[in-house]
Parts: sequence; structure tokens; C-alpha cells
Amino acid sequence: MSSEKNWFESNQTKSVLVYTLLVAATAWGVSRFVLDEKRINLCEAETKSAVTIAETHKAKVSALESDVANLKAQNERYLSWLTSAPKAFPALEARIQQLEKERDEALLRAREAGAQENPLDETTYSFSKGFSKGESFEDPKTGAVIGISNVESNYKANGVVNLPGRQQIKVDGVGAGESWEFDADGKRYRLKLDSVNWINNSIKASVKEIPK
Repeated sequence: MSSEKNWFESNQTKSVLVYTLLVAATAWGVSRFVLDEKRINLCEAETKSAVTIAETHKAKVSALESDVANLKAQNERYLSWLTSAPKAFPALEARIQQLEKERDEALLRAREAGAQENPLDETTYSFSKGFSKGESFEDPKTGAVIGISNVESNYKANGVVNLPGRQQIKVDGVGAGESWEFDADGKRYRLKLDSVNWINNSIKASVKEIPK
């Protein structure tokens, strides 16, 4: 025991170096273990995120495949009907023309009757349009704009709304039926989100005049 003590006393510099190296090695080992654990946790989180994204895309592809299959079945059924009765085309065409003529005559009579009852009445304004995610809808008369940046799997949309005379409105999680009323040129209008489709990232919006 005294010999070991004498060795440490006579080799103080070496003792300090050995102790320092031992502490440094221990600290390096601990930090390496902590960093490895953090890397593992990060990899696990990235893997879970990738799996979630893959499942979302898989669900969308499955829904699209189902729509395609339904459309294909309908097309085959209609084609079968048409090929089984080719002589029916002239009769159908004549009947369609007759119905269109009757419709136009009825609309004309209704407009004339309405003009006689209320000659000052004007047709209320209405405009609708479909668009895709990343695009925007703009009403040509009032200038009202709605832009959609993202469509979520719960059929909700995120984007912005610009109404005449107002500041830009940020919208999150809005669905079909959401609407905003505004005034333009002395008239009242309603901007409405008519439909939100996550499957094909399509949206439809409209602007309608609100009669006073």
C-alpha cells in the first residue's frame, strides 16, 4: 500500500494525466450513448411520419381506384344499352329536340309573364366555378377571391379569402357550406364554398347576390 502511495506521490503528473483521460473517456462514452439514443428516437419519429404519409396516399389511391372502377362499370352498362338498340338513336334525338323546344317555349312564356307582372325586376347575379388546390377562385363582377393552399383528408380546406373593402381573411379547416357576406357597388353578396373534395383536391365556390 505504501509502495502504491509512493508511486502516486512520485508520479503526480502521470497520475493527473491518467485521471483526466479516464474522466474524458467516461464523459465521451456517456455523451455518445445519449446522442445515439437521440438519433434512434429521431429515426423512429421519421419512420412513423413516413408510415402515416404512406397510409394517407394509399387511402387516396384506393378511393380513386374505386371511382375509376365505378365509372368503368357505368360506361360498360351504357355502351351495352346503346349497342343493343342502335335503331333507337333517331327517335331519341327527335324526342330530345322536341323536349328542348318545349322547354325553351315554356321559359320564354315565364319570362314574358314575369316582365308583365314586375317589369322593374332584375335577375339576381350568380357566378360559380370549380378550381384545384393551389389555385384561386375570383368573381369577375365583385372581385371577391378565395384561394386554397391545402385540402385535408377530413374534407376541410385551408387558405385565404379576400373580400371587397376588407382585409385578407385567413381560413383554416373550412368545409362545404362555409360562406362570407359582403357589400359591393351598393349590393349585398355571399361568397360560398360549395364543395371540397380531398380525393382529387378539387374545390368549388360561388358568389350570389342577396336580394333585398
